[in-house]
Amino acid sequence: MSKHTQVASANLSILDTDIRCIDGLYSLNDLHKAAGGEEKHKPNRFLRNEQTQALIAEIDNEINKSPNLGFSIKTVRGVNGGTYACKEIVVAYGAWISAFVHLAVIRTFLATVEQSPYITDEQLVHIKQGVREMVYRTGKYWQAVYNELFNYVQAPSVREIRRERYPDACRFLNISEQTRGLKERDLEPVDALPPPHIVMVPIDTRFNGSIEVVIKDGLVGCYHRELIPVNGIRDKPYGTLLKARFEAGK
Repeated sequence: MSKHTQVASANLSILDTDIRCIDGLYSLNDLHKAAGGEEKHKPNRFLRNEQTQALIAEIDNEINKSPNLGFSIKTVRGVNGGTYACKEIVVAYGAWISAFVHLAVIRTFLATVEQSPYITDEQLVHIKQGVREMVYRTGKYWQAVYNELFNYVQAPSVREIRRERYPDACRFLNISEQTRGLKERDLEPVDALPPPHIVMVPIDTRFNGSIEVVIKDGLVGCYHRELIPVNGIRDKPYGTLLKARFEAGK
């Protein structure tokens, strides 16, 4: 899902107040209103808190490993203007306001887990692992894989894949529907994996000179130019090979 696209989702109700939801994020302004609207509890005061900043940084660190998850927090302008945040920050905001509000937020989110039409957190991580494996297998950029997946399961983001489309997502990624108990922290950044057609050629930095890299039929050889005979006949090279090892004389 594009980070510039706003998709309104079903609202929550906390303390008899509607909490607007956009792109999977919840309105802190609405929760402030539900909690009584006191000046000392305004969202901007909460967001300036050192502990809040540390929480946001930790969530953003996880998001950076899988950018398609979206945002931890963002400001929206227009009719639905305000500050919107992910569940973790909303829960923390409720705790910052009062124990009463904190409990109300927790109970609301626990109730929505049972009612949610979307995949579970464990299924979400499983799908992200599948994307990671497909990137490695195919050499495609992670965003291209996500876009193809979203088109296949008709979802605007990975968080909004509906439960009934989970088998389709697994089929597209060629993975089992059985989750593997992975947590978010177990996954590496998708684009940290080189595509299978990208190789790393070892070069001895102690040697001053020019390097010649030869690619032929999926094989990669590396030579020091200064060591290539005048007649151009090369000895066995060193380097990373894709399909097979060079044999002497090739």
